[in-house]
Amino acid sequence: MNRLSKFNSRARAWTDNPSDHTTSPKVKLRLDHTLTLPSSRSLMQLDLRDRDKLKKLFKDLLTIKVADLYLDLSMSTVTGLADLAEDEIIPIPVPMQISLDNVQLHLNEDRPPVNITSPGPIPIDLNITQMYIMRSEDGVFNILPNKPNQMSSTSSIASDQEQGTSKLNRQLTSDNEELRRRLTAFERVSEENRSLRKAEEETSVLRSCLASAQDEVSRLLEEKKKLLEEIKQLKNQVSSTNRQWISKR
Repeated sequence: MNRLSKFNSRARAWTDNPSDHTTSPKVKLRLDHTLTLPSSRSLMQLDLRDRDKLKKLFKDLLTIKVADLYLDLSMSTVTGLADLAEDEIIPIPVPMQISLDNVQLHLNEDRPPVNITSPGPIPIDLNITQMYIMRSEDGVFNILPNKPNQMSSTSSIASDQEQGTSKLNRQLTSDNEELRRRLTAFERVSEENRSLRKAEEETSVLRSCLASAQDEVSRLLEEKKKLLEEIKQLKNQVSSTNRQWISKR
């Protein structure tokens, strides 16, 4: 009764939003009460009148899923919820798995401040994108960014991406080496082409010079032929003159 009266006093200012059947539930709770049967020999020795031993045959697991939830709460309400969860005896820890996905909290401090001259507290806005809270049988809470299987899948995806990146890097390195070899071969071929063009130009110049020399030789031969003809004519004239002079004597 004490706990119920506390909760009623804290919840007087609560207002319920009208229900809408088209929306999906924001908070889902599931309690699994699983029976674990021992071996047949242990079962025969089990005292069914002992409640503590009977309780050990069952394993409880509380699963809570909260998704797409926005809450505007006062700190007095949060304190009231804490008082509601408080028990008069030390409870046995129940294994718990809590999944939070897209949860937004707006906390207003409506409790009187300790310092009278305080200007007043500032509201706290808390946004939780993803969080996984797990409590084991020893009562220890473990807070993780994602569920273990999601983390393993994320790590496997990251590993696959890393392998893909490594493979891509090796492929790019091989392609770059091949391109460098092709570029070196192209530069060598270009240098050979430049040498061939230069040799062709030099050959063309030599051919032109040879043609000019051949023309000059032809001209000189023609000139030599003319000179020989002139010399022959001069010899004939000299011979004729000598014969005439001898005959006159």
